[in-house]
Order: sequence, then structure tokens, then C-alpha cells
Amino acid sequence: MKKKNITVLSLIATLIFLGLVINIFFKRPNIVEKINDLRNEIGPGLDSFNRKLHAENIFFDSIQHLIDSKKLDGADNIVTQLLNKNHLDDGLHVFKGEIYDARMQYDSALKEYDFVISRIQYSNALANRAALFIKLGKYQMGIEDYKKLYEVNYDYSYQLAQTFELLKQKDSAFKYYNIYLEHYPDSILQKKMNLKEK
Repeated sequence: MKKKNITVLSLIATLIFLGLVINIFFKRPNIVEKINDLRNEIGPGLDSFNRKLHAENIFFDSIQHLIDSKKLDGADNIVTQLLNKNHLDDGLHVFKGEIYDARMQYDSALKEYDFVISRIQYSNALANRAALFIKLGKYQMGIEDYKKLYEVNYDYSYQLAQTFELLKQKDSAFKYYNIYLEHYPDSILQKKMNLKEK
């Protein structure tokens, strides 16, 4: 028994000694230093990317503001110039559709939205097309689009509820309002419903 213990102890001592020798002659890299080196290496590029993304968002927000404030000629000039440079930019086609929609050129707006949807199934072009279908009285087509969006985003349960309410389909409207409220119990809609109950 003693011999076994001595053998085990000598084995442990040998392993500890080998571990020390390996650490002395074969230094492992310091993981903290490696992470800091990596941050220093990619940080400037990441900062540049973030600045560019922020500038692009501000630019697109400006175009949206022009459309929302009915400065359609200015928005159209910018979007058309940019589409001439990059005719496959989906975001620009959505803006073009919104401009057509605001000008009541609905067929052209639908063509722009359809182009984007053919490339990106769940883009905001699908939401815009659904809203346009509702505006045109093509409720079933609008509901189909909203249901596609609802499959990936519960937010669209609200638009579905509103559409069913327009169609006086109260059961369906109630169903989708409830789904919306399950996900957003603190919404303004909940507060309005609580006021009506009082």
C-alpha cells in the first residue's frame, strides 16, 4: 500500500515538475493581452464603420423626412440620382415607392414594392405594400401581406387588428388586438382600453 502511495506521489510530483518546465520554456500567450491587441487592431476600422453607418442612417432619415413633409420633388431628385448610380439598392426603391404612393401613382408604387419584395421577402416594402392595398380597398391582399409579416414580427398583429376592424370582423380584430397586447402590455392601446372600461 505504501509503495502504491509513493508511486502516485512521485507521479504527481513529476507532472508538476513538467508543468513548471513547460511554463518556463514555452510561455503561453496572455489571453488578456491578445484580446487588447485584437481590439487595438480592429477598433479603428469598427469606429469608421459605425460612423459611416450613422451617417447613412441620418441621410436616409433626411430622405424620409422629405417624403413625410411632402417635399416630393426634392426627395425624388435625390432618390433618382442615387438609383442611377446603384439601381439595385432596395432601400432606394422603397423610397421611390413611397414617393409614388404620396403622388397617388399607386401602380408605380406597387411595382417598386414588388421589385424589392422579389429580392427581400420580409422588407419594409411588404409593410408599405400591405398599407397601400388597404388604402386601395384591396383588403384581402393587404391582410395576406400583414400575415406574412406577422409570422416574423408580432408587431403586425396591430395592423391586422385594425384592418379586420375596418372590415367589421370584430372577432378577428379582437383576436389580433389581444395578441398585440400579450406582447406589449404597457402599450397605449392597453391604456385606452382600460379607460374605456372605467
